[in-house]
Amino acid sequence: MKRKSLAFVTCAIALLLVTALGVRRSKETRAPTAQSGQPMRAPRPRNVIQAASGLPTKLRIIIEQDYGEAKDTVLPIRRVTSRLLEAAGLKAVGSDSTDYEATLKVVAKGTADGALYMNAGFCYTGARMEGRFSWEVRNAVPLEKNFEGHVSPPDMIYGGRTRKTPSLAPFEAAFYLSDFFGKLAEVVRGNYGNDALLCYWLAALEEDFLLKLQAIKALGELRDSRATDALVEELVEDSRGEYVIEALAKIGQPAVEPLIAHLRSTDAENRALAAQILGKIGDARAVKPLTNALNDSNRDVQLCSAFALLKLGDSQKIDLLIAALRDPDGHTRWHAARLLGQAGDSRAIRPLIASLKESNASNVQEALEELTGEKFGSDAEKWLEWWEAKH
Repeated sequence: MKRKSLAFVTCAIALLLVTALGVRRSKETRAPTAQSGQPMRAPRPRNVIQAASGLPTKLRIIIEQDYGEAKDTVLPIRRVTSRLLEAAGLKAVGSDSTDYEATLKVVAKGTADGALYMNAGFCYTGARMEGRFSWEVRNAVPLEKNFEGHVSPPDMIYGGRTRKTPSLAPFEAAFYLSDFFGKLAEVVRGNYGNDALLCYWLAALEEDFLLKLQAIKALGELRDSRATDALVEELVEDSRGEYVIEALAKIGQPAVEPLIAHLRSTDAENRALAAQILGKIGDARAVKPLTNALNDSNRDVQLCSAFALLKLGDSQKIDLLIAALRDPDGHTRWHAARLLGQAGDSRAIRPLIASLKESNASNVQEALEELTGEKFGSDAEKWLEWWEAKH
């Protein structure tokens, strides 16, 4: 379960989008597709929340887009925005409709960005998005918010498409990485409350990969138990585990039973993630299932279960993690060091220093820094001197 830090995952995703995605000319009328080019899975049923009495429900949406030299670029702003707002309980109507109670106007501008590459020449591998949207109810002062997003050109590109024209710049990735959806969510919450906001972000789980990551984080911040099933379902998707762990840990006790059931998943990585989250939540109901999971056939599941039981108060389980630092399998050692860094137990410091001396692994260094707050880099001798001076 080679999970990276959240920041690294986000950067890697943006780089993948820049170097591997196809043409970024998403017409408003096209059917939604996944990043792979395959049709998206059918959306899960959502409970549409009715707007509070007296608040406007018919929303006229006006979209203006300008991407400079990329004149044939049109992003699916209307489709995505309409879908999220309709999930929140509003009814989106066309820009030319006369039957409306409020207006959302989005003005988006994009600029292609690029870099010179030794193997490909100049390529448009970056993009900037900026704009403003206004939310206006008739006979009221409009609410206006600015938004922006940016995909930086990567230092290197490897094969794939060479983006030689501005139209191939990753405008869509820049849009999904922008703060547009978060700021629109603030408007939804302010006008329609947390129920509407919950439905807004649940609907976002069905959209672009980068928007999914925003939605997972936002659902964790909401701490609403009704998001549990949808988030647990996201555990089956690759490259989202760290985000889901944090979100479900924030939801807490309502997520315990679904996660215990997930310990019986046929996918070992999902079982390991479920165990790790249960440890972060710290609910005693998980002790017996986690104890059983110590006998799982998968080594990662065993380590995550030991980590979880340690967090739940079984101090002896740290011995299993420390012993794994000497495992002949490199991944097992890597994973054990990572979990020990998160465990917050000072008994792991001395064994980690010994492991650093033998392997000089960067993840061991990171674990020591997380446990101690000290910064001695990869110098095992300096770590040892510091430790002996304290003891």
